[in-house]
Amino acid sequence: MYKCLTAKQLQELASKNPYLVACHPYTPPEILRRLTQKYAKEVEDIRIDSMGHEYFVDVPNPDYHPFILKTITENPNTPVDLLLQLGADFPQQMLDNPTLNTLRQDTPLVARMPARTINRLLQLEQVPPWITEEISRNCQVRKWLAGDSSTPSSLLEKLAQDTDVEVRCSVASNPNTPLHYLEELAQDTDLKVRCRVVGNHSTPIHYLEELAQDTDLKVRRSVASALNILNMSVNCLEMLAQDANLEVRVVLANNENTPASCLVILTQDAEVVVRRRVAGKSNTPASCLEILAQDVDVEVRCWVARNRNTPVRCLEIFAQDADVSIRSSVAWNSNTPISSLEILAQDADAEVRSNVARHENLPINHLEMLAKDTNVAVRRSAAFRSGKPTHIYEMLIQDKDEEVCWKAEISEMSPGCFM
Repeated sequence: MYKCLTAKQLQELASKNPYLVACHPYTPPEILRRLTQKYAKEVEDIRIDSMGHEYFVDVPNPDYHPFILKTITENPNTPVDLLLQLGADFPQQMLDNPTLNTLRQDTPLVARMPARTINRLLQLEQVPPWITEEISRNCQVRKWLAGDSSTPSSLLEKLAQDTDVEVRCSVASNPNTPLHYLEELAQDTDLKVRCRVVGNHSTPIHYLEELAQDTDLKVRRSVASALNILNMSVNCLEMLAQDANLEVRVVLANNENTPASCLVILTQDAEVVVRRRVAGKSNTPASCLEILAQDVDVEVRCWVARNRNTPVRCLEIFAQDADVSIRSSVAWNSNTPISSLEILAQDADAEVRSNVARHENLPINHLEMLAKDTNVAVRRSAAFRSGKPTHIYEMLIQDKDEEVCWKAEISEMSPGCFM
């Protein structure tokens, strides 16, 4: 009776009797797709983050109907991509679908399946031989499985011994890989695999400590960049800080989690590039910065001058340094004392005066002086400084330079706040 129903009639019937439409052999693929979306286990929901940006999350679907989804999986009109997706929950029904059996005669299907579907098929009591054959022939599929969170540990064990390096790399990166497999991979002959073990957040610290002594510098460099480096032993970290290879020491100096004990060693490194990295780090102790404040390299001292952890006594000395780049750097530092800012506001170099004109702690009388500076770049910086009193604001919006006027207009705080 329903054989001659039109697509429109089937669509109308779907709201009254979805099961009948799901199992009807003449239901068009697009209707089956809409039914799947309506009765899926999860649906997309729009959320808004703290910045007001929209993003999508999967949430449980109150209309979830597994029986209808199972019926759609059995329907020969179900689109192939949808069928392979539904196979994750209904693997046997997917295998029994005549469309699948016809297609697999002409084209490999496993490569088109989601990793979750393949994993579900491999958990069947009797896995079809064509599935395992396609997996064994397709390195990309094995790589997907090796990196998928739903892959069972029994399969990860086999993949950890795969002849293909990329497959073993994916196993080494998988956070669900059991620890005894990670231990084996930490001793893999290929350095890429060992590096992936280092990058796995599930890798125990004692494995990292062993890899910190690896003969290959790329592996040691990976350890030096590890996020959980703080948990490693002091002896191991000090060994990395004194590594013979410069790259390892530079990476360690760049790591935001490198502890102070290592930074103390790196502060005295023979290579200037290492000392520059340490001088610019936000967690470098003040004691290290005091040492670096006397470094022979100007750029090292510039980084120290910008660092918020630098002791005030060092900043006061920098404010009177003979090198203009150092005076310019200390003018940016938010912790530079007012007495030093007053000195810098009268500096002979326009770049120094321009930098200090933006400083939020610069006294108003010095800001007024810089707002009248003969150098236009200095006046532009003064115009952009927030919290200007009304008389300075009115002076700047009448400046002969258009950019000075414009910056004064758009400065953060409105005029009159200091009246």
